[in-house]
Amino acid sequence: QQKSWFLERTPCGYHDSDRIESNLRAAGFSDLRIETVKLPGLLRNPLDAATGLCQGSPMRAEIEALEPAGLDAATRDAAAAVARRCGDGPRTTPLLALVIEAHKEG
Repeated sequence: QQKSWFLERTPCGYHDSDRIESNLRAAGFSDLRIETVKLPGLLRNPLDAATGLCQGSPMRAEIEALEPAGLDAATRDAAAAVARRCGDGPRTTPLLALVIEAHKEG
């Protein structure tokens, strides 16, 4: 089974504030401020979450490249995995964002 790299390549995968700070400093930025913002999210049901990831993101192309007719099965499998981890019904889920400010001379 091949691993999808989509989540590691996206802004969601670029979340290590130390790495971000190091990259910004290497690019010549200074006066850095990284703030973590936490908000509640709503997971209505596992299928909605799985559909969003599998069909509403670039992950769809990865799934279809691995198995051209496999999108529905992958979505169902992802929904089952979400249900095992989070349950079947609606629930709140934590969301986290990094707000980054930096200054660069010139």
